[in-house]
Amino acid sequence: SKVQACHGMFGKLTPNRTTVVDLDAPNGCGHRGNSLWVHFVGGAKCVAPTPPKGCHRYLTVMYDPDCLKLTDDLVGKADGQGTFGLNGVAKACATRVTGWELHNYSRTGVLCNDECAKVPMLKIPIDWQLPKATLAQSPSLVVARPDLPL
Repeated sequence: SKVQACHGMFGKLTPNRTTVVDLDAPNGCGHRGNSLWVHFVGGAKCVAPTPPKGCHRYLTVMYDPDCLKLTDDLVGKADGQGTFGLNGVAKACATRVTGWELHNYSRTGVLCNDECAKVPMLKIPIDWQLPKATLAQSPSLVVARPDLPL
């Protein structure tokens, strides 16, 4: 499953600068028992969205160049190693995020934005929007309280 396998469903996937995770696997947003499922880590492999049930939020995150060092063996499975934070951002590059997009699908290619609109997201700090001193003093900003909407 090369990058083309995702057919643009996650937006622009820049090699070595983009990750895509499903925030709501396997039960869909707003349901219990979910974990992160990895779809793309900046390499050659991408897995298209195939949500088993409910509406899923697929988070595409863009990072500074030269930060992502993840390998394709993470793709197509749950994030069992804790490579990503609960907010869907690669932990090793949590302070190097340059932007993000959300794509909600209930089946491959079928959008379901309204179903997840009220589900709160964890904060994703964008590195150029935060004063560097704040980041250095409080890394807890990276994973904010889940009850705060983005």
